Amino acid sequence: MVHDRMTECVYARKLTSFETSVVLEEVRFMPVLERGCAALEEINAEMGLAFDEQDSQYYARLFMDDIKRNPSTVELFDIAQSNSSTCQLETSARDLDILFTAETLNFPCAVAPYPGAETGAGGRIRDTHATGRGSFVVAATAGYCVGNLNIEGSYAPWDDPSFVYPTNLASPLQILIDASNGASDYGNKFGEPLIQGYTRTFGMRLPSGERR
Repeated sequence: MVHDRMTECVYARKLTSFETSVVLEEVRFMPVLERGCAALEEINAEMGLAFDEQDSQYYARLFMDDIKRNPSTVELFDIAQSNSSTCQLETSARDLDILFTAETLNFPCAVAPYPGAETGAGGRIRDTHATGRGSFVVAATAGYCVGNLNIEGSYAPWDDPSFVYPTNLASPLQILIDASNGASDYGNKFGEPLIQGYTRTFGMRLPSGERR
């Protein structure tokens, strides 16, 4: 059977229950308040958190002096991921300038929202990479401004169903769905998460009959 072995599996028999035999690992609280760094060093060795001595001392002080409670194993595992060099540039002798750049792809997104938004994300990444000595991508934001959604089977008092949009362009609803997917997908291929954004839908008719 054709399937994606990374994300899908074949069920040889029809499912009769969603129960599993998986036993959740117990959440424990490490006695940092009582034992300080020693408690972190033990759980570090047990869970492979990759804390060095400086990390252990820092997080021990954080929980002992500031937070004033013992950390859970879940929190420590989460901290280990955030502390990883994969997630942050911890040590560097270079001076980096923070850059925020914008790319507008209005017409491409109206014609073909998914690839249009991908082109916008790719152009923005390309522009910073091709300038000066290059760049590191960090995170992305995206904004969508469209007309009345008129979602089938849904009522929104601000939507005007009399609005007709060009048939050679994507509908506002299709733009929101496909462009959002395209912008996220392209950034994901470069390890750039899309972390924030905004959406606005607007369509009104003035007393004169003019559409806005």
